[in-house]
Amino acid sequence: MLIFTSLMPLLPLIQGGYTVFSAFTTYIADRIAVASCSLQVENGDSWETIQYLNPPGYVAMNTVTYSAEKTFSLNCESGKNYRIKAVFSADGHTVVRYSNELDEF
Repeated sequence: MLIFTSLMPLLPLIQGGYTVFSAFTTYIADRIAVASCSLQVENGDSWETIQYLNPPGYVAMNTVTYSAEKTFSLNCESGKNYRIKAVFSADGHTVVRYSNELDEF
């Protein structure tokens, strides 16, 4: 199964952490969800996890699409680069996505 995803903070993280999680699969999945997510900060050439976040509670059932919104309470410092890491799950298949990357469909 292919899982195509999108993870987009609609406002800069420094302003509140509003994030839209979306995914779609190549066939009807029994269950699609965000299994986990975390806040990361850029540290030189790498990214460091600084806060584990509660993923959206929504679970899509018997569908090919998933969409959920969540606002996180984040402690972001001005002048640093942040991203949200999310693990999407569909019927036992997982894919990791980051809020600062774009999928190519």
